[in-house]
Amino acid sequence: MNINIHPNDDESPPAAQVGTQIHGPELEATPPVAGENHKPEMDQGPTVPLHFMSLEELKRLVQENSEEELAQRVKRFTQEQLGDCCVTDPTFVLLFCRELISTDQLEYCIRRDPLTALAYATKVMTKKQIDTCYRLRPKYAISGVLAEKLDSELLDYCIRKKPGIALRQAFFGYTNLHLTDKQFEYCFRKAPGVALLYPGIALMLGGHKMDEKLFVRCAKVEPFTALRFAAGSMSGPLLKRCALAAPCTALLHAAKRLTPLLLSQCALAAPTIALRYAAGTMHAALFKQCAQAKPWTALRYASAHMSDAEILQYSAGRSSRIRRLLIIQPRHPLARRLILLHNHLDPVTNAAVARSIALAI
Repeated sequence: MNINIHPNDDESPPAAQVGTQIHGPELEATPPVAGENHKPEMDQGPTVPLHFMSLEELKRLVQENSEEELAQRVKRFTQEQLGDCCVTDPTFVLLFCRELISTDQLEYCIRRDPLTALAYATKVMTKKQIDTCYRLRPKYAISGVLAEKLDSELLDYCIRKKPGIALRQAFFGYTNLHLTDKQFEYCFRKAPGVALLYPGIALMLGGHKMDEKLFVRCAKVEPFTALRFAAGSMSGPLLKRCALAAPCTALLHAAKRLTPLLLSQCALAAPTIALRYAAGTMHAALFKQCAQAKPWTALRYASAHMSDAEILQYSAGRSSRIRRLLIIQPRHPLARRLILLHNHLDPVTNAAVARSIALAI
C-alpha cells in the first residue's frame, strides 16, 4: 500500500499534542497521487501525534502498517483530534477516517477535497453529497465515464460550467457525452474557440446551433462539411462561396438550393457528379453539355432524362460496355430503354438486352 499524503497549507494546525513517536528509515519522496489540496513539504523534524505528522512521517506510517493496523491507530483518535484533523488534513481524513467522522465533518472534508471524496469515500456519502462533489469539480464529472451516470439536471450544470471541455468531449466521444441543441448553442456561445479548432466536427454535430458569425467562420474553413451537414443554414453569399470551393459536395447535398448560374458552374466543373446525383435539377441545355462531356456516365446514371436519339447517339461504339453493365446489373433501367430500340442495335447487344429483360421480369 503506497499512498502519498500532503499536509494542508490552507489553515494553520493547532498546537501539537503529546503522543506516541514513530521512528523508521527516511523514504524518498514520491509524487502525490491522492488529495488535491496538499503540497509536498520538507520533513518538519521530530515526529508528533498522528494527525500532525509531516509528509514523510505520514508516508512512512502508511507504508509500514497494514490497512488493519492503520485503522486501529486512527480509531484511537479523540473527537477533538478528529475535528482538528478535518481542518488541517481533510484528505487524510477522507482516506483513513471517513467512517469515524460526523456528517458535518464529512461535509467539510468533501468541500475541501471533492476529488478524493469521489475516489475513496462514496460508500459513506449520500447522493446529495456525491452531487456536491461533481458540482465542485464539473470538469471531472464530464471528462470521465461518469457523464452518462449523472442525472440530466446535474449534467447540464456541469456542461454549462465547463463549456469548452463539454464540446471537446462531445466532439471526440471519449465519454459518450451527447449535448442537446440548447447545450450546443450555449457551449458555442461561451467557448467558440473550441469550435474554431475543430470546425469540421463542430459543423457536423451542431452547425445548426451556431450563431451566424461562428457558422460563417467554420464554413469558410470547412466548406465540404458545411455543405453536407448545414447547407440549409447558409445565406446565399456563403452558399455560393462554399459551392464554388466544393462543387461536388454542393451537387450532392445542396443542388436544389443552387441558383441556375451556380448550378451550371458546379455541374460543368463536375459533370460526372452532376449527371449521377443532380440530373433532375438541371435544365435541358446544361444536361446536354454534361452528357456530351461524359456520355457513358449519362447512359449509366441518367438514361431516364435522355431522348431515344440521345440514347442511340451515346450507345454507338459502346456495345461491349453496355453488355458488361447488363451482366452485372440485369435490372438496369438502360435495358428498358434499349429494348424499345432493338432494331437499331447489333445482334449481340440485342441478345444481351433481351436476356437482361427476361432476368428482370
